[in-house]
Amino acid sequence: MPFVVRAIVAVGAIAGASLPIAATAQEVVVLDAACLCQRGDKKDMYFGRIALTNSNRDKIKELIEANTFGLKKTVTFRGNGCGKDGVLSGMDARCGDTSVPGPKVGGKVTYQSIPNTEFVGEVTIQISYNAGIPRVPGTPDDKPQIDPARWPKTDVIQAGGIAMKVTPKQ
Repeated sequence: MPFVVRAIVAVGAIAGASLPIAATAQEVVVLDAACLCQRGDKKDMYFGRIALTNSNRDKIKELIEANTFGLKKTVTFRGNGCGKDGVLSGMDARCGDTSVPGPKVGGKVTYQSIPNTEFVGEVTIQISYNAGIPRVPGTPDDKPQIDPARWPKTDVIQAGGIAMKVTPKQ
């Protein structure tokens, strides 16, 4: 999974063999998502799943521990939909549905299931949530530490948020 750090003020992109320890306000981390989706209920929200492999696990850990994958940070996902490369399986290999509360019926809240859609291209988001990251309990949000016992067993991490820039593949 290649990494690219793109300076917003620079012309072009710099392909990096190593990931910087921290991204500045001028840089956006670009990651290949094994599954890239647009939420069904909120068309301005996207999420990406990153399959952890032997070739990217250490770099992803650096990214997380440098707090460049945290809440309110900016990341660009590049993807070809969901599960097409065969890296993910099961629920991780599809966009799934979003469950939203509906009207009350008989005093009970009902829920509506809205399908999410695969997205092909690049989307830059401000992260509003991340999931699947095995953190050491009690570490502060701005200094996350990966749990060394659980990290080798982690297959997928995910982040989602509001799109700042959307570029569909032509």
